Amino acid sequence: MPSFSCDFRGAQVRILYESGVHGDAIWIATMTDGFCVQSIDGSTYVGDWPPSLVETAIEASVLRGLEWMRQVDR
Repeated sequence: MPSFSCDFRGAQVRILYESGVHGDAIWIATMTDGFCVQSIDGSTYVGDWPPSLVETAIEASVLRGLEWMRQVDR
């Protein structure tokens, strides 16, 4: 399963993804901030995009989801 990492407000985020049906990429993101670990999952439409654009689209979707979770947790 392909994976990559990014940063969200200083926390490390590890993203695993695989191709789903109908051009979707299904992903699981795990954010680690100190001793706190939080996971979210989702899907992003990526069609037949090249790998670099797939990861960019998935990262944007993950960061939107984490920002939404941050707002809800307040």
